[in-house]
Amino acid sequence: MEKGMSMIARRSLGMIAAMVCALVFSATDGLSATLYVDAGNSTGSEDGSSARPFNTIQEAIDAAAEDDTISVAPGTYYGGISLNRGFKLLSQQGPQSTIIEGGLSGYYVDAYHNYYVNGFTLGGVSLIRTWEVVVENCIFNNNPNFYISLGAGFTARHCVISGAGWLAVHTMFNGGPRFENVTLDVAGIAFRAVYSTVRAVNVSISNVETAFYFNPGYWGSASGSNVNCWNCQQVTSDPALVNITNMSFSNPLYVAPPQDYRLQAGSPLIDAGIDIGLPYVGAAPDIGAYEFSELSLAEKIENLAMSFSGTPAEIFREPGEQRKVALYQKFEAILKLVYMPETGANNPGARLNVLNGCLAKLQNDILDKTDGDSGGNPNNDWLESGSEKMELYDQVLVVIGDVQAALAANQ
Repeated sequence: MEKGMSMIARRSLGMIAAMVCALVFSATDGLSATLYVDAGNSTGSEDGSSARPFNTIQEAIDAAAEDDTISVAPGTYYGGISLNRGFKLLSQQGPQSTIIEGGLSGYYVDAYHNYYVNGFTLGGVSLIRTWEVVVENCIFNNNPNFYISLGAGFTARHCVISGAGWLAVHTMFNGGPRFENVTLDVAGIAFRAVYSTVRAVNVSISNVETAFYFNPGYWGSASGSNVNCWNCQQVTSDPALVNITNMSFSNPLYVAPPQDYRLQAGSPLIDAGIDIGLPYVGAAPDIGAYEFSELSLAEKIENLAMSFSGTPAEIFREPGEQRKVALYQKFEAILKLVYMPETGANNPGARLNVLNGCLAKLQNDILDKTDGDSGGNPNNDWLESGSEKMELYDQVLVVIGDVQAALAANQ
């Protein structure tokens, strides 16, 4: 199993970084900066540095220059955010712990801008009128109505859109937004296209009145592949305008919607997608926002450790071999905690202590030394290679999310 999972992990090394670079978020000329945000900064001293972070995201956005990175610490941030120049907006620990209680809006200002947003839970209306926006690993809830118009380019990957009211996505007068491995649940209309084409691949749509709606007399269409519609009163208002191959109509078997849209064992959406170049586990990508995994927490940590123990020392910062051994030893220390015999079901207090210890080690000993390309200090990183580094960073974030979920379940 270790060998197999190691191959799976190695298969996806660099995919996310390469994909982002190919989509216009490539390395800059060295003049870009990283601004930090932490809602917990109550000192009254803010300049956007890691020592004195802004305490609101909009402050960082207003201070950012083109191509800057905004690194956001866990917390709840109130009010909407407005995109007004090109930048990367990255959460440090993912959508479960980084929440924006407001909408996401973007407008043309005086030039074309590119935006990349990764790892947030956002509520409220989303208005996108910019040049190119890519959102990944985000959860949109609390009436998230997307209005994508006037030439805007919009791509959503591995995102959840839930509780949208009467209309979830309205797209008009543009080349067509892309939705790749997205879960959309509970809405009157999932997608409405006016002089636009909705492109959906590996998308799960559930509990809606109409999945694809087109206003009579106005051109619009939908295209794509491997879309599942469950409990939809009608798939489309005009079948002639929908060109989606491999449509299915199965119960997705979510774990616990609307809180948890992961797939249960036995879900028909597991391995039911099409390979479009995104990382996946198994014989094929799953349909929806989340890849299914029934591995235990210990197995996930062990497989992650094994996958990187098999990488060449050359991808590590000098001295490469020593750093490679040190990284593996950090994983070993976490595994020793997980496998302690006194942490079973009969000792819940000890289990909580172990999970908290694992979380601290993952965050402080590993994540903080893999985040140089994601808003952290690159001089502290274990790895030299940007693609391998981002892959490790993303996979550690996933495991951190699993530990946080286990902590919540054991409270």
